[in-house]
Amino acid sequence: MDKNYMGRGLREFIKESALDLIFSSEEKYTFNRLLKELVIRTNAEPIMVRKLLKELVDEGDLFYTYQYGCSFLERSINKIFSVSERVLLAPAGVSVASGEKKICVKLERGASFGTGQHPTTRLSLQAIDWFLDQKDFFDTVSKGIALDIGTGSGVLAIAAVKFGLHQAIGLDIESISRKEAIENIAINGLSERIQILDKDINEITGRFSLIMANLRLPTLKHLAAIIRKLALPGGGLVLSGVKEDEIYGLRMIYEESGFQSLRQWIENKWACLVFIKNGIEGD
Repeated sequence: MDKNYMGRGLREFIKESALDLIFSSEEKYTFNRLLKELVIRTNAEPIMVRKLLKELVDEGDLFYTYQYGCSFLERSINKIFSVSERVLLAPAGVSVASGEKKICVKLERGASFGTGQHPTTRLSLQAIDWFLDQKDFFDTVSKGIALDIGTGSGVLAIAAVKFGLHQAIGLDIESISRKEAIENIAINGLSERIQILDKDINEITGRFSLIMANLRLPTLKHLAAIIRKLALPGGGLVLSGVKEDEIYGLRMIYEESGFQSLRQWIENKWACLVFIKNGIEGD
């Protein structure tokens, strides 16, 4: 049995293990695959694990999706869950009392990337949370504008503004993503502060105090020069979408482009890095 059991109720442990396996995996789980892995992890009887998985579905913690003729279990976004020290994700229409130091981002379930199901979204939110929780950084960037490249659901732009950034711009080449991001921004009451644009990044002008991009390594490499031009000195840069073994290459490219690496996060072999732009105003 997994050493993390530590005397807690077995039923609770099995349910938590099921949610953790699905939440941290980059591959989707079928019911039978999840059942087998939980039996191995918890040493529980298959009949008990099967019953508890059905309970998680009935309670709305897990739901079925269908792809290529197969059914998969995924963690529901119809429940409130915490993805970082100060960030909660919740479905639209749910009343959530955010504390003085916590924010809640409400999202409609849609086709766009960025619902919190994937590790890179969670890592990006953790990085934004950490960066804007550092007083020196917050004081530097909070009066500026954030840029979210490949905004998807809009979750990163929404979080940045809720944490205190004055405004944000989100870019996405997919029309469905732009539509869903605009809807999520409205749900969070931020339509006056966040713009979603159908523009190529090379068309963007101005300077940004926080830039965020949750994209794969080849795209992040390609964007290094333009991000350097768009980033304000002392501003933050949050990059995710890379694998753990790609960290060194990404860090070298951006350090050579005038950024200083501050910290990195890793979950299930995915990584997120935070940088600040070196130099002085006018660079």
